[in-house]
Formats: sequence, C-alpha cells, structure tokens
Amino acid sequence: MTRIDDKVVIGHSTPAGRSVLEDFDLDPAYVAKAKLAQLVKTSVREMGLTQMQAAELLGTTQPRYSKLSAGKLDLFSMEMLQEFLMKLREVQGRFTN
Repeated sequence: MTRIDDKVVIGHSTPAGRSVLEDFDLDPAYVAKAKLAQLVKTSVREMGLTQMQAAELLGTTQPRYSKLSAGKLDLFSMEMLQEFLMKLREVQGRFTN
C-alpha cells in the first residue's frame, strides 16, 4: 500500500531497476540527494560505525550526522554528501585492499 497526496494506492509496485522515489514525481535534484544520503547511511551501517564515529570520519558532528540519518536533506548540499561518500569509500578501500 502506498500513500500519494493523502490517497492510498493499493497494489502499487515499482519496476525493477527503478527507485521508489521516482514514483512520487519529486524534484530530480531532491531524488539525487536522497540517493546519496542513502548511500552514505548504508556505508556507515556496513562499516559498523556509530554515529559518533561516522561524524568524526566525515568531519562533522554527531548531531549533524543524526540529522542526515533522519532524512533532513535540506541541511546538506549535494557537494557535501558527495564528499561524505568519497571519504567513506576511501576508508572502505583501505580495508578491502
């Protein structure tokens, strides 16, 4: 069940290879930010980091990282999210090489 504009859509499915975010007719820039934020959060979770550890690694504070985790994307630029992801990938690369 999906809710769109206060209406419940029953039997909705998102085709394979497509993000559910694309189904809500959102601004493409917002969708791109949401996808980057999700990649950051997924990387942090896969690395087993606490919010404090993630914040330190990313050069931010724990409360600010918490806001990212809560989806408050208006507080983050695309560039900042990209930098966060690059830092995480760099650290991940050190452990996998």
